[in-house]
Amino acid sequence: MFRAYADHTARSAAQLPSTVGVFMLCLTVLGCGTPTAKIMNSWKGAHVSRLIRSWGPPQHVTTDGAGGKIYIWKKNIDITLAEGKAKTKGTVTYSPYLDEYTIDSETTYTDPVVLKGEKVRMFWVDKDGIIYTWKAKGFIVEEGDTVLLVIVIIGGLGLGLLLGAIEHGDI
Repeated sequence: MFRAYADHTARSAAQLPSTVGVFMLCLTVLGCGTPTAKIMNSWKGAHVSRLIRSWGPPQHVTTDGAGGKIYIWKKNIDITLAEGKAKTKGTVTYSPYLDEYTIDSETTYTDPVVLKGEKVRMFWVDKDGIIYTWKAKGFIVEEGDTVLLVIVIIGGLGLGLLLGAIEHGDI
């Protein structure tokens, strides 16, 4: 019984590189059809003043070397995937001789699981102030897309484990 568990644990650890690779591939592919791409594409052909009225002033503006400008918005993002928890367990002992209770307890804490990063949104604007292209770096999902991100993570991990099992001849 113990040997089967140890073998299973070793195979699971061996599958980890496949799992991580598939996870990263899922995140990369996800960027192609995300709400971010739709949002960014919706600004093509618009005057940059409309974008500034909607998003506020950019953090940085630089020249594009062709008479236009690049407007850059940056934002730090924290997406909480799991909340932190505190768990207390213990015992209560009664001593009839002393007629008192003794409480022995221990509290353990689990840190929250938070994805931290920066998202950068850049727009190239021609000399007339018209947005003609864009680039998004960092997080490819928006804050409201946390559920989508979790689905991708779970799907990527599951696919990675499946590929690892096939690779090791378990399937």
